[in-house]
Amino acid sequence: MTLQAIDGNAEVADVVTAIADAELALQSVVAIRDQVVQAYQEILRMPI
Repeated sequence: MTLQAIDGNAEVADVVTAIADAELALQSVVAIRDQVVQAYQEILRMPI
């Protein structure tokens, strides 16, 4: 979408929407990664 905007083939609203969607996806991935790391750390703290 950004490349289309640079070429002048995309609407500004579409570009902003695509950026917002990408940011939301990145935030979701980071949140899931944080939960996985936290779960792994809890497993490491468990006594055997």
